[in-house]
Order: sequence, then structure tokens, then C-alpha cells
Amino acid sequence: LLYLEKQSKRHFTTTNPIFFSTTKESINNQSPVKSSMMKAEVNRQYGSIHDKGSTLLEKIKLGLIHSKTSSSIRKNVAPNTITAASKKNYNAMDDDHIQSIWNNLTLDDLAPIDAFHTRGKKSTIELASLIIPHSNKPISSAHHVLDVGCGLGGTARYLANEYGCDVVGIDLTTEYIEVGNKLTQLLQLNDKVTMMEANALELPFNNNINDTTSTPMLFDIVWTEHVQMNIEDKVQFYSEISRILQPGGYLLFHDVFLDSNAAHVKDGEKGAEDSLHYPVPWAEDGNFSHLATEEESREFLALAGLEVLQWIDKSEESIAFFEKALQRARLSPPPRQQHHPRLGTHLLMGDNAITKLENHLQNLQEKRTKIGMGIAIKPVKAKL
Repeated sequence: LLYLEKQSKRHFTTTNPIFFSTTKESINNQSPVKSSMMKAEVNRQYGSIHDKGSTLLEKIKLGLIHSKTSSSIRKNVAPNTITAASKKNYNAMDDDHIQSIWNNLTLDDLAPIDAFHTRGKKSTIELASLIIPHSNKPISSAHHVLDVGCGLGGTARYLANEYGCDVVGIDLTTEYIEVGNKLTQLLQLNDKVTMMEANALELPFNNNINDTTSTPMLFDIVWTEHVQMNIEDKVQFYSEISRILQPGGYLLFHDVFLDSNAAHVKDGEKGAEDSLHYPVPWAEDGNFSHLATEEESREFLALAGLEVLQWIDKSEESIAFFEKALQRARLSPPPRQQHHPRLGTHLLMGDNAITKLENHLQNLQEKRTKIGMGIAIKPVKAKL
């Protein structure tokens, strides 16, 4: 709270906020039921992370220890005996050794689970670099960044550590925020990174310092990766982002989109969304998947007052990434056959993680979906 108060004081230069009328009206008329229904659906989709009484934090902790122990013996044992050898090594550890690994956590240790998006950390680095040609400078400690749909906060921690910027992350999943804040604290980045539970359609920030209903704050950069696929109201999503951006601020996005070719694919009486192969990493079925084409998304961004500066198709690179990732995954025992599953995004996707990745790859290969990365700006309003 002190961090948010500090940022609000140093960030506001006006008491005459600009709101998009459609956004303000939709926020004022927003039903609390809509938010609770969305949250319930998120918990249903990712419910596997809470199973069998094991919390996500415990799974990450045990997965990290498993990863470290199995890596240390990988060169000396046959692939089919790694899990057994790792279990023996783990059982031989005392509590102090286990706690020592946890207490000396590093960003690299969490890399397998922190980058829960296509092409992992590499795409995060690429996305951050998109701002340079347009602002003539990289992200820095002078920037205040909002990560919408931050998950466990991996990207927020990377940006804070790499560029020294202050980052606020919001996510709808309660356990992600709780675990993310714990990991941030262990990494001693809690002075730069703040995570909170919030709805992307009702961001808890405003640019009216006299409004006490939410935290006054504007951001220089809004960051979002693989979030809007689950959001049906795209105009509201992008309008909220635009609302809390400084004039001249940037939106950096990396997402899955419906391929314009697939928009015309029909499977019997089913539409384009139902023509996808399910489950996929973001949805078990079409009821929770709300993809838009690039053309539609550009229109949504424009309606929100955001001007696209650059849009890059990353589909082919993503296909190559998933082909290699699946090849590695198929060589490992299924999570239920492992003493403790190694650290990775499969801990977030559940027991059908490989099936989700296979379908995601097939959708890309068949040009039903595509991966896009880009940058948009909130233009500075001309003075009259």
C-alpha cells in the first residue's frame, strides 16, 4: 500500500481525467456476478493445481527440489531410472538441505514455471525490446509497468530485476497471487514488484486523484501475455488498459489469435471457435475460449483509443518451439508416475498438459490459430 501511495503521488499531474464514455458506462453498469462467474470459471479450468491437498506452493517447492536433484544425477544414470534415482536422492536429504535450496531461490531456478506463455522467457525478452524503436530507449527504472494477467508474477519479477522498473501485477486467480507474492519475497524483489487479485475488466486503478473508490495510478507501460484469449469483451479489456495508461504510454502484447482463415472454417453447424482442437493451455473447451482474429483485435484496440505501432506474426517460431517442447515432454514419465513432478508449466496445466500442448501445436500447424506480438500507443491528446 505504501508503494501504491508513493506511485500515485509522483505520477499524477492532472485532476481532469480522460475516460472513454463507453468504458465508463460499462464499468458503472458492471454486475458483480460477472466477475464472480469469470473467477469461478478460471478456478475450474486450473482446478488441477489444488488437487489431493497439495498447494501450488508445495508443488513448486517439491518440483524445484526434484529438478535440482534429478539434474545432478542425470549424467550418471539411464533416462528410465532418473525418477527412481531422484526419489532416492530426495529421501536422503535432511530438512535443512531442502530448506536451504528454497531459501536460496533464484530467478533462473523458477524459469521453467515462471514463463507460462509461448516460447517462454525468449518471447518475454523479445516483447520488452519492441519498445526501443518507438521510444528510443529501453524499459528503465523510470517506467511504471502494469502486468495484466501476471499469473505467478514471473514476467513482473524479470522486468523488475532486468530493468529496475516498478511493476504491479494483477490476476484473477487467488492462489497465483498468494504464491507469486511469496516467491517475490523469497527473491527479495517485493520492493519493486506488487501483485494483487483483480479483474482485468475492472482494473482497481483510476486517474482521478479525488476518487477514493480505487487506487489512483497511471502506468507508462501495460504488459499482457496470453490473457485476452479467455476474455469475451475485448473492447472492455483494451479500454480498461487505455484508461490507466499515461498519454504517450505503451501497450506491449503477446497473444494467441484466431487465424483469419479459420474464421471461415465450419465444422457442421459449429463456428470458428468450435473448430479448434481442445483442450488447449488456456481452455478445456470452447466455452472458455474467446479468440479474435488479428483484424478484429486491431479494431478493438482502435475503439479503445490505442494505435498499433507494430504487429509481428510469431506463429512459425512458436510451432518450432512446441515441436521441440513436446519431443522432450514425451521422453519424461507422466506427472502421476513421478515421485514429485519436475518444475514446469505442466504444474499449472494439470495431468492433460501434453494433450493441451499437442492441440495447441496442431491448431497452429493447421492455421486455425496464430501467435502475434506487438506494441500499441495511447496517443498524446493535442492541446487546444
